[in-house]
Amino acid sequence: MGGLVRELGREAHVDEGTLCDLFAGRRRPTFGTLRAIGCVLGLSLKEMICFELTETVASSGGGSA
Repeated sequence: MGGLVRELGREAHVDEGTLCDLFAGRRRPTFGTLRAIGCVLGLSLKEMICFELTETVASSGGGSA
């Protein structure tokens, strides 16, 4: 996996250590980092981020889908 992380980091201009921390769950990505990674992988932010509505928000009509 090291080679893939190194290549992704190089193409996305994101530090390899940052990517390792993201993949290990030790760090949360910024939108800029997500956008850069998504650009390399051919994914939009919408495809990369999943927002789950809680039961309370969904049943109250407070969420927009």
